[in-house]
Amino acid sequence: MAKDGSPYFIIRNDAYIISYLNSLSTISEGPTVFMENLLAVKFEELMLYLLQKYGRKFEIYLHSLIVKEKSQFKKIVESQIDSNLKLE
Repeated sequence: MAKDGSPYFIIRNDAYIISYLNSLSTISEGPTVFMENLLAVKFEELMLYLLQKYGRKFEIYLHSLIVKEKSQFKKIVESQIDSNLKLE
């Protein structure tokens, strides 16, 4: 989740995004290796554009996707998993 609590990031449609999506629709034929490499470049292009357009807000959202922090409650429960805890 992002710092603001949103589990998603809204990307506003603009001329660049429309052009980008159109360019993806034209990529359909060719050797597999070529297609994989081209799609990797297109993905990098999109990430660079979104970072340029949204800046730190998008960067924080991307980071939130890979952070593996656990809640304090979950840490406590998991640390006591092997003990004989009772509900009382």
